[in-house]
Amino acid sequence: MDAGRAPASGLDGSNRYADTLKRYRLYDRSGVIRPLSDGEMRSWFERWRRTRGKRVTVARTVTQNSLNQAWASFMDCWSEETGAVFRETIVARGATHARMSVGALSARICELSWSSDRTCYYVHFLEGCRYCRGYDFWRQY
Repeated sequence: MDAGRAPASGLDGSNRYADTLKRYRLYDRSGVIRPLSDGEMRSWFERWRRTRGKRVTVARTVTQNSLNQAWASFMDCWSEETGAVFRETIVARGATHARMSVGALSARICELSWSSDRTCYYVHFLEGCRYCRGYDFWRQY
């Protein structure tokens, strides 16, 4: 880039995608096409985050800024896919997530091993099992 020239639009970072995610604060519905009530929008946002295995509250690994960006992305998808279509997408993703979730599979295997009177399976030795803690059974070494 020449020293005397101004950078082309987008090259200086002013039009980055990350900047578009700063338009909304968490649960702000201004400028959204056909929003539902506040409670319904929050519910759909929570379902949308759950399909990705992500939290909807501020925690050690989830900042307010990341939630604001996730909400902005959700609002963009809501407006672009006109609400009803996006809701169908969320329901389909939720079903796929439930069907293919590794965590759900691990919990099911643990449940089946306990119901067949087996106190352990391979994952206990490899990683430990967070589902067995209610049974007071820990990984053996």
